[in-house]
Amino acid sequence: MNNNARKSIFETNVRSFAAALPMDVRTALASFDAGPDCSIEPTAAGIPTLRAFGRFVYSRHDPLGEAHRLVSKEIPRSTETCLFQNFGLGYHVEAFLHLFPQGRAVVVEPDLEWFAEALAARDMSELLSDERLVFVLASEPEAVVQILDDSFHAAVHVVRLRGLEDKNREYFERLDAELQALASRRSINLNTLARFGKLWVRNLIHNVDVVARSPGIRGLARRLAGFPALILAAGPSLDEVLPYLRALRERFVVVSVDTSYRAALAAGVVPDFLLVVDPQYWNSRHLDGQPLDGTILVSESSTYPGVFHRASGPLYLCGSLFPLGSFLERQVDEKGRLGAGGSVSTTAWDFARVLGCGPLVFAGLDLGFPGSSTHFRGGFFEERVHQLARRTSPAESMSFHALRDASPYYETNNMGGATLTDHRLIVYKWWFENQMKIHPEAKTWSLSKQGIRIAGIDLRSVDELMQLPPVRPAIDKAIGPMRSFHAGPLAEAQASYPETTRRLSRAVADLKHELSQLISAGSAGIDASRDLEEAVARGRPLEPSLERLKTIDREITALSSRDVAGFLMFKAAHEILERSACGEENLAVRNSRDLYATLVESAGFHIAQLDRILAPEPASERD
Repeated sequence: MNNNARKSIFETNVRSFAAALPMDVRTALASFDAGPDCSIEPTAAGIPTLRAFGRFVYSRHDPLGEAHRLVSKEIPRSTETCLFQNFGLGYHVEAFLHLFPQGRAVVVEPDLEWFAEALAARDMSELLSDERLVFVLASEPEAVVQILDDSFHAAVHVVRLRGLEDKNREYFERLDAELQALASRRSINLNTLARFGKLWVRNLIHNVDVVARSPGIRGLARRLAGFPALILAAGPSLDEVLPYLRALRERFVVVSVDTSYRAALAAGVVPDFLLVVDPQYWNSRHLDGQPLDGTILVSESSTYPGVFHRASGPLYLCGSLFPLGSFLERQVDEKGRLGAGGSVSTTAWDFARVLGCGPLVFAGLDLGFPGSSTHFRGGFFEERVHQLARRTSPAESMSFHALRDASPYYETNNMGGATLTDHRLIVYKWWFENQMKIHPEAKTWSLSKQGIRIAGIDLRSVDELMQLPPVRPAIDKAIGPMRSFHAGPLAEAQASYPETTRRLSRAVADLKHELSQLISAGSAGIDASRDLEEAVARGRPLEPSLERLKTIDREITALSSRDVAGFLMFKAAHEILERSACGEENLAVRNSRDLYATLVESAGFHIAQLDRILAPEPASERD
């Protein structure tokens, strides 16, 4: 192929998706010289094939036909999202999108020169303009995972092009590690949802009034810019910092998580902010007997209701992570989202970042068990262990089982040694490392010598922090308007409360009506699935039942309440996908029926909970 023909094909392909490309990528693609390691060669099928490092990546006779056979054979039929490491000439991607009409493809190509060469090899304008295709070009592995985490919530199947294994090997090894971390986070989130999903919904219903009367943290953005923040986590190393806490308060905005709050009070310091975001009763026990009026409480609308009943000071909400919470907040105002890495410490860090503080300094962020300890001395859980201990089951034995049962192993710590940790805690390490790359401006330090090393978070000592100048009067002056009930966000929320409650009542009534429609549609889906199952068994025509199911699915898709009801369906949907991936046959009808049944159950549960907004139970039952 001559250069003019190659240039024409290249320009045609680039026009197909150039609008979605950043300017620096478009500029880099202007030259398509992949070098001697890559060559495009003709085939008998009339389409080109690719030779790389002296080996053919595709068939030298029929590359597209071979790609169809491999994709059909190797990619499970249940796959929704497929990630392709390297684009090659796009044959595998084209085959996937053809064979999986509902599938979505993510192409990761770190080498723009090779990608540009592919764009000059053959006309792919139809493929490149497919809305189901996403390109991630010349981006760091962390950016790839962020895109997957934000936009592609189903499991991801990875395809590696044979013949290109040695190309960018180190890059894709890093990407594989990030994908493993993403899978671990999603597994933990899925199990957490299965365990606490209904609890979160019940708490949200109990806390509707809190949503109506509380301002969001969005109004606090950058209010404390320039002040350093000390974030108190509850790891064992917090004990080393507590003797210096009163002096450090003179130099830092103090942000405490619920598990470390009592330790701060015992050290003579009332934290400026207290983060509480856990829905469980037992977690609220960390605050037993502790006054909450002297601090600014920052929470999430699914938090255990008893926390709000005891709080009499300023309260700000961060945005809900759950569809029902988001729905309720939209009737009031957007609260402002905070990062949720699965731990209140991750949320506390992101809150301090939103405030504009810097540097952000962690005390007690160990992500492990230095000295085989799980928490600082005197914490609620430690005291409870001693209260429950018996002669035949001493506290030491209970602590041993808590460590052993979590399958612990050693990881490098901030001093270069090794600290015991487990796979649950290491997920937070991955989360922080990702955030350090996303927010390089948020300089973060740690005071934990034996804490697990987190790339991007440097070790500092208390002595170094004490060199900072005292700024407490300026901090108090800046925080003052956040505490006031007579002006600012708290006063504005109170003034709008009557109208807010009216909007909430109307929206809840509309939501209940839509959920009832979901129940009707889901029930019809169950009946249609049974009819289809009977038609299959008796050899009757399938089209009437299939058309009926398509109509029902369109009705469900048109209802906005599907997101609210779908929240409690993730676990069931995941199990159904796993069931399909295991190779069981004749599951389509059974899967369909199970999904409709789960939808009906979830919608019914939400309606029962929403009824409580109009007829709340006595306060004694709520607590």
